[in-house]
Amino acid sequence: MSSFFETLEGELNWVRTKTPELSPFKNKPTDPDKYTWKVMLRPTQESLLKIMDLQAKGIKNKLGKDERGYTINFNRPTERLEAKTGKVLEKFEAPKVLKSDGFTELNELVGNGSKGFVKVEVYEHAIKGGGKGHAARLDSIMVTELVPYESN
Repeated sequence: MSSFFETLEGELNWVRTKTPELSPFKNKPTDPDKYTWKVMLRPTQESLLKIMDLQAKGIKNKLGKDERGYTINFNRPTERLEAKTGKVLEKFEAPKVLKSDGFTELNELVGNGSKGFVKVEVYEHAIKGGGKGHAARLDSIMVTELVPYESN
């Protein structure tokens, strides 16, 4: 599988595109993906089927479920590090967040419950012990219905 992009629709929650957050699972200086931008998507039924198809093709991003339905997190690291030395191999810019016209950048913070589209890059990566794995990385977000962020 080569790299390709997929667009998913749904409710946007925990949008972190202005300031990356520290991953709770990565705490050593050499851990890759230590700081990430992220979004939690509550997908529409159509997008849920796309996600299940991607999982059947091998992506490891996991679906969660609560009383309101399914959720899935997509992240994008600030940088990719060499596992043994911690040397920076690649830096990633913050994901673009666009208004519903698809061109104009949205400068406001996105609140939970906003609606929109998440574009993800599905890519192949090496796994420990040899072989290849697959994952989906956050590329960009288009907000169609903005719920203003409140810091309460």
